[in-house]
Amino acid sequence: MDCIANLKQLDTAKEQWAIENHKSTNDIPTMADVAPLLPKRLSWSCRSGGVYTLGRVGEKPKCSVKGHELP
Repeated sequence: MDCIANLKQLDTAKEQWAIENHKSTNDIPTMADVAPLLPKRLSWSCRSGGVYTLGRVGEKPKCSVKGHELP
């Protein structure tokens, strides 16, 4: 599923952002913060119409579509 792949890439970018910027698990990056760390082909929204939320570094990013979530 494309959405799950996007969520995995967002999660990896958040972790990289936190390491590079000495952030804690409670810090919350913006999409602008992680955009340079993402592949150009990443879709910024779910094909099912969902919207991504990054959340705190210590949390998994989320999609607003029910069932689209990282384990």
